Amino acid sequence: MIDSQSLYGDCVFDKQVLKQLSQKYKLSVSTVQRKLSQIGSTRVISSSKNVIVLMDTTYWGRRFGVVVMKDSRSGKILWRKFIFRKETLSDYCEGGAWLLENGFKIEGNPIQTMD
Repeated sequence: MIDSQSLYGDCVFDKQVLKQLSQKYKLSVSTVQRKLSQIGSTRVISSSKNVIVLMDTTYWGRRFGVVVMKDSRSGKILWRKFIFRKETLSDYCEGGAWLLENGFKIEGNPIQTMD
């Protein structure tokens, strides 16, 4: 049986797309998506609490992707969440709130919206 962590590792670290994972593990694309969604969001506690956060979403197809927040200095992923729709501001707010709740100090100028 294929575990979700192996799929996650191939997806994130080896940069394999759903079709490649499907062929490698002899699973349907929807089964690969389902297994990745079982992982949920990941949070990493880092010893360095001063971070410059880079945020982005990568998509595989139209409705499946991963929202990632990582520290610009160390390159470590601090938070990630698989999504089955387009990313929203609330996805980024969820990750940012988690970082602040866990003692991270986000350095740099915040994005300002025009009202």
